[in-house]
Amino acid sequence: MAPVDSTVILDINEQVATEDGTVAVRGVARGPDRVLVFFVDRRGGYASTVLTVDENDEFEDDDVALVTLRGEPMAEGLVVAGVFAAGRDGVVGDGEIRGFTRADIEALDENTRQQILADSSGRLTGPGLTQRQVLEVLFAESVGEDGSDDLSVEDVFVLTDGQTTIETVTASSPGNTNATTARSFSPGETIVVQGLTNRKPVDTTIFVDVVDGPNASMFEFTSTDEWGTDGVWSVSIPVPADAEAGTYTIRADDGDETDSVEVTILPSRGNTTASGNSSSRP
Repeated sequence: MAPVDSTVILDINEQVATEDGTVAVRGVARGPDRVLVFFVDRRGGYASTVLTVDENDEFEDDDVALVTLRGEPMAEGLVVAGVFAAGRDGVVGDGEIRGFTRADIEALDENTRQQILADSSGRLTGPGLTQRQVLEVLFAESVGEDGSDDLSVEDVFVLTDGQTTIETVTASSPGNTNATTARSFSPGETIVVQGLTNRKPVDTTIFVDVVDGPNASMFEFTSTDEWGTDGVWSVSIPVPADAEAGTYTIRADDGDETDSVEVTILPSRGNTTASGNSSSRP
């Protein structure tokens, strides 16, 4: 059986925003018909789901909820994530897990849940297991067993507040494909705004608009919901030919967080002189 594909947890720039509350999981597993996907937060909070492997050896879920057994959102901070698949024999570890014979990944998941709750004295108010202890339970009954051919892939990401920022503004002129960094723009040029986010594109749209300036309403309103796992987004804003010279504010808004930057629009025949400053609003 080939290993589970290593690119399975689709975080954004190694982060997941608490506002999203879910994470996308995609991968390839040749051989098993199901995989166990798990998450363990810094306090030992545990979330899991079993995904079916399709006829193309692929599994995916774009909205795996990061909610613990206590029904609470996972704690902010470092989260260990992983995918387990049973070996060629179809059983987990040596096949025996606390009363289960020929234990499968569902048995592994159920055993982990029971041990977490048992350590809390059977109630949802106890301290529970630590992150390390939860991981030890998972590994001890599966890939950690002598002779086990179970497969696993682990990853980590940081669960943190959502953030969208403007990083650069550049000028792109008609017929000139080489954008140059600037804070001053002439009528007829195009302002290229590039930034970073840790939000999921499938659930988030970043709106970019000129919100303040001598005649800000003349500028086009734009947005994007396309960026990769590096979190880099980009939009273009044409400067109207009759835009009045002065200082303008460009704002990026993801629905929860905003960031803004000031730019200068030059007179039609003015010199390009850099000015302005950047600011961020929570």
